[in-house]
Amino acid sequence: MGNPVKKRRRMTSFQKILLGFIGVIILGALILMLPISAKSRTVTPFNQALFTSTSAVCVTGLIVQDTATYWSGFGQAVILVLIQIGGLGVGSGIDISELAVQAADLFIVDKGDIHLGVSFEILFPEGRDTRTANQHP
Repeated sequence: MGNPVKKRRRMTSFQKILLGFIGVIILGALILMLPISAKSRTVTPFNQALFTSTSAVCVTGLIVQDTATYWSGFGQAVILVLIQIGGLGVGSGIDISELAVQAADLFIVDKGDIHLGVSFEILFPEGRDTRTANQHP
């Protein structure tokens, strides 16, 4: 009897997005629970911190506590970062590291000057050149 080879199951992109979304929300809630996040320097209950974090990441604007009076400057900064992360789109599916590598194709260096160019490889990864595709015979 041979050893059965276990296939390593890879996460789908949907699962990665969902896990990232939940992870950011829970991390934000845990940070908002810290006493430094509240002006009164008390621990915020988990349900309030979780609701605030979820609302910030989802960019809904719903709040349990008044942001200006309840949260300290640190807490407000955390909420702002969560809003920015949500606005960028946790679930957008864009791999930032891959984007950074491909962004190098956007710049053309000519005699020491940097010019903004267009990389058709980034815009059209399938290799389709639309410069001639839209011309009629």
